[in-house]
Amino acid sequence: MTPASAPIGTLLRINGEHFGFYSESGSTPYSFMDFNKGENRVEIGGVPAVIYRWHDDRIDVWVPFSVKSGPVKIYRSATTPKADGSCCEGRGELVTEAGLFTLVTPVIESYTPKSAGLDELVTIKGKGFGTFLKTAEHTGLELSQKAYKRRLDVEINEPESSGSTVISNVSRTEVLFNGAAALVQSWTDTEIVVKVPHRNLYGIGRRGAFFDDLSTGPLVVRRGSWDVLPDGTCCSQKQWLTVEAGSFTIEAKGLPDKGYWENNRPDASTNQ
Repeated sequence: MTPASAPIGTLLRINGEHFGFYSESGSTPYSFMDFNKGENRVEIGGVPAVIYRWHDDRIDVWVPFSVKSGPVKIYRSATTPKADGSCCEGRGELVTEAGLFTLVTPVIESYTPKSAGLDELVTIKGKGFGTFLKTAEHTGLELSQKAYKRRLDVEINEPESSGSTVISNVSRTEVLFNGAAALVQSWTDTEIVVKVPHRNLYGIGRRGAFFDDLSTGPLVVRRGSWDVLPDGTCCSQKQWLTVEAGSFTIEAKGLPDKGYWENNRPDASTNQ
């Protein structure tokens, strides 16, 4: 099992054999139309993990938001038929322990510089940052299941929107400058390097509001994850673990030359 210690939102990999299929019943183990996982699940410290991949020799799960340190257990359930062959006399579970998991909380120890211009690099040092996740969820994990069932409530917009605003919260490992995401250059467990974003000086708009000066504000690192719902289905709204480094000022350096906006195609000028 790797890793043995990590923050929330980490992909935990369990290697072994005879895990079987995730689906307990259905026309195929992969059918979305009649998918039934029974009680098959993975728990970390007693908290159900979000299943990402389940094969006979490998299981990958996302560490949930409410996870606790403790044993990682794989549960497989099955029924016992009645004497006449009909279902079912009872149901039981086989529990296999994969190892011990320790939850890590990110800690920021320093960041430099405290102010910089556009596209300049900022280095954040600390521990417990975990791994950078290259995946993004422009839709929820459950979209494919909803789509196959032809549900009418499939929604990929912000929860408070009426449907005209495309979802913007699609990442799970971010560095934010006063609310605007930065371009990550490198991300390790002890160091993160990011580029200062442009949007804070250009202005950020959303429906009904526009913010034209976000140059000074908090610099934060955050990781997101979900929890499995009480009925065993996926998933709660994404929740964030946020760690603030301190205040950061984006300087008006590296901005485009004003002449560009007055004449951005000198080759097409009629004054040549």
